[in-house]
Amino acid sequence: MKIMFIVTLSIVIAKQNVRTRCLREGIRRTKRREFAMKCKACQEWYKKYPLKKIDKEMVHEIEKEFHYSPIRCAFENGVFSKENWNCQTMSKLREVCDYSARDDMSAGSMGAMPIDESEKEGIQQGFIIMTWYKDRGATGAAYVMEDESEPELLNLKTAEFMMKREI
Repeated sequence: MKIMFIVTLSIVIAKQNVRTRCLREGIRRTKRREFAMKCKACQEWYKKYPLKKIDKEMVHEIEKEFHYSPIRCAFENGVFSKENWNCQTMSKLREVCDYSARDDMSAGSMGAMPIDESEKEGIQQGFIIMTWYKDRGATGAAYVMEDESEPELLNLKTAEFMMKREI
């Protein structure tokens, strides 16, 4: 009985240590896999504001009394995922889009911008169309659309290329 308790306690502590390390390093752990944050902006955020345990929660401490929930990159697999929270690349794209509209009572916000011409490999062509709620949090959708093809998810290369635009 005593050995069973010690083994169980060891497993619980080991799982907690893995979870804490993953949060600290900006890695999201799912049931069987770990995904590292892909976009450079989210990686820089985690370096500037590492996660700290405050009041039993892991948060980014921006200032002494201002804490931020852990961000979750929208490009963990190299293409946009709606399972994101305050992805820094998506936040920047929302700031630099050419057209945006906001309706907090029903549809939320949307933004559109043409993709600058580029000969670089992996850069999509057409328009980026995005939706989100208010000015923070998750980006609900991010697609690239052009006249003669089906909409496709925004990829990381295109997003990082376009976030360098001037406002």
